[in-house]
Amino acid sequence: MLRIFNLNNIDKNYKKLVIFIILSWLALWFSIDTYVNFIQIKDLKKSIIPLFNDIRVFIAFSTIFISTTLILYLVLKKKLRIFNKTNYILILLLLYFFLQIIGLKTNSEKDFNIRNLYLIVLAIGSLNIFLIVNLLELTKILKFILYLSITLLALFLIFLIFRKIILSEYSFYIDLHSLIHPEEKFLNRELPRVTGVSRMLAVINIVLIIFLEFNTKLKSILLLILAVFFSSMIWGMQSRGTILCFFISLLIICFYLKNLNFKKSLYLFFILSFLPAIIFENLRPIIFKKNYEYYKKVELEKKKQEILNNESKQLSTKEKIPIRVFEEKTTSGRLIIWKTLIDLYEKNRFFGYGPQADRFLLKWTEEANRFSSNASNGVIYAFVCGGYLAAFIIILIYIKTFSYIYFFFKKNYLKKMHIFVKISIIFLIFFSIRSLVENSFTLFSVDFLLFLLSITIIENFIKKNKI
Repeated sequence: MLRIFNLNNIDKNYKKLVIFIILSWLALWFSIDTYVNFIQIKDLKKSIIPLFNDIRVFIAFSTIFISTTLILYLVLKKKLRIFNKTNYILILLLLYFFLQIIGLKTNSEKDFNIRNLYLIVLAIGSLNIFLIVNLLELTKILKFILYLSITLLALFLIFLIFRKIILSEYSFYIDLHSLIHPEEKFLNRELPRVTGVSRMLAVINIVLIIFLEFNTKLKSILLLILAVFFSSMIWGMQSRGTILCFFISLLIICFYLKNLNFKKSLYLFFILSFLPAIIFENLRPIIFKKNYEYYKKVELEKKKQEILNNESKQLSTKEKIPIRVFEEKTTSGRLIIWKTLIDLYEKNRFFGYGPQADRFLLKWTEEANRFSSNASNGVIYAFVCGGYLAAFIIILIYIKTFSYIYFFFKKNYLKKMHIFVKISIIFLIFFSIRSLVENSFTLFSVDFLLFLLSITIIENFIKKNKI
């Protein structure tokens, strides 16, 4: 990590500022999945955990206040022109979040307070970091911030895995889809669901595969084995959204990022995609032996009942384990939720209902009880939160993002770029696809931080190289 970034390469006048930027970025990462609680002193006798969560938010808010003050100073006092120095998508995202603030203000059924605005504050604080980086031309630190973010994700995944091992929580049913129980908590906060865990694992695996260059035999073998193992876990978690995003990213890495001929690219894609699925499916009866035996018993009882109702059917003792990716024919209620949100939206509301409007609109509905209160689509989430203009802004961001991606494909720059730029391009593809079936980067989250960082790297790369 120290080789990636050296403070001696930075102007001495900005060294303290760079340290502040890195600490602010860390504070934002540690504020993920928090909420403004304002713990009372009397409650400390019961537990100190709520205070710890409040401190996480307070530190992040403090850095945001400082960064906002600094930006105002640079613009008003130093006369730096923010529109000339800043990237296009940062301005669009800033406008997008301000529209959500207006939406909350015009929503008479929700209080206009910090409890309902904290996600917007954290998102704007994230934007502040890259506004400062662009205004002061500190783009050298972007590579370090990217690898720091990936390291944080990896450490969190290691923590989750060891926590499962220590607590011996092996209620995985017959795959890894039940790895994290929906109501499982740590530090009074819900752990990410398996869709989020599989997303994080896919992000780490993408980075490993991009680093896989086949230039050192031992290193290449170790990375390949690790990547196959992670791919097997991703398949085992059976999150269709993650699998789709990962497979498309993998296709691009194998056939466009690697300096391999078509035949070798095809082999690599097979080894990293289909082979892990085959390995997991063959090992599944062994890994989940106890659960599998119980599953077979339940299924045989069902078959016996069917035979009683229909004598022509034959009883089979060799019940196949279902594969959720293929067996699940529904969209997990997404189409119903999208239609419900659009129907519930008052069409004369121009600015939407404010942050997390999907939960607000679906709160008392049957759809929320059956499925979830999550919009599970970036454009629809933007629409209900910020209104028509917010949805239009997200569509503009899609268009601009895909124009960058298309440019790199058209000019055949992908194989020539630095690894951290390659990672950024693949992240943009991954999260853009994911936002079609999840809220993803349209609200403050892991997806948002990585998307924001990646788009800043790409826009600065294009500007610097004048391409």
